[in-house]
Amino acid sequence: ASWWNDRPLWAKGTVVLALPLAVLLGLTVMLLDATRAAEREALAFEQATAVSAAADDLLNDTLAAEAGVHAFLLTEDRAMLGRYEQALDELPADLETLRALLKSEPERKWLAEQVASLLDLRLDQLELLLAKDAFDGSHYQMLSGVQTSDEIRSVITSLDEAEAGEVRDAEAQRRR
Repeated sequence: ASWWNDRPLWAKGTVVLALPLAVLLGLTVMLLDATRAAEREALAFEQATAVSAAADDLLNDTLAAEAGVHAFLLTEDRAMLGRYEQALDELPADLETLRALLKSEPERKWLAEQVASLLDLRLDQLELLLAKDAFDGSHYQMLSGVQTSDEIRSVITSLDEAEAGEVRDAEAQRRR
């Protein structure tokens, strides 16, 4: 106690102010770090949500095109091709949106290209189904493209899982 009493007033004031300021500075640094981690997590979540929505739009439009062709083949009513034609109009924008979202993610960019090539194959199959000379019972099973559609779903599911993994990684990093 005599040690403290022997110190000049400015030294006592410095000690009394320096300790709380050091604690406040430390807390501020920790808060800034936590804020940055939360922002990274929010960005990862936003990106994952956008990619998932774009992939879902693409898959829904692919399924709509298939449904339109199959409905036309069953009914021979040209009005049923409206879903197919509308999907054909929307699919390029869906694919471009997905590509744009994955442009900054080289590890997943190839998935968008895989979806694009499978989509081209599926649309070619649907076009062949609509060709008059292709529609006889023997070609229907071959051209129905169930396998191609399943592959598109599989790639989109992989994409969704990868995006969910990004969100989990960002969340885990924030918790550290």
